[in-house]
Amino acid sequence: MTTRVLIADDNAKVRQVWQRLLLTIPNIEVVAEASDGEEAVSLALQHRPSVVLMDISMPRVDGFEATRRIRAAAPDVLVIIVSADTSRWCVEKGFEVGADGYVAKVAAADELPQALRAIAQGGRFRTPLADRNPESPAAS
Repeated sequence: MTTRVLIADDNAKVRQVWQRLLLTIPNIEVVAEASDGEEAVSLALQHRPSVVLMDISMPRVDGFEATRRIRAAAPDVLVIIVSADTSRWCVEKGFEVGADGYVAKVAAADELPQALRAIAQGGRFRTPLADRNPESPAAS
């Protein structure tokens, strides 16, 4: 079974890195890319991906609100937040708005495959870095 993925990040270079990383994981197909939260919601409803990889800090609508909107309108679409902010506060907020996983950008190469496996089996994934970073810096 193929996992259909939507990538949402306002940085085109980051989207390219995620795209290349996903190419190394079997049975993954990138179906769309969004450069802001509003576009992420629209494309998620249009393409109905299996998973959305969601940045937090984006123009128009941030990743938290985009996640909340996607999960409300399409509960079958899973969301993994991929962010530089690994504070416990930010990770907990991600789960509160409906994320199924939270991956640290600095560890995405290792954590993203783990997160995809965990949520495919009905579980959740939480970056281990959150337990080492209780502060709440600006989201990215």
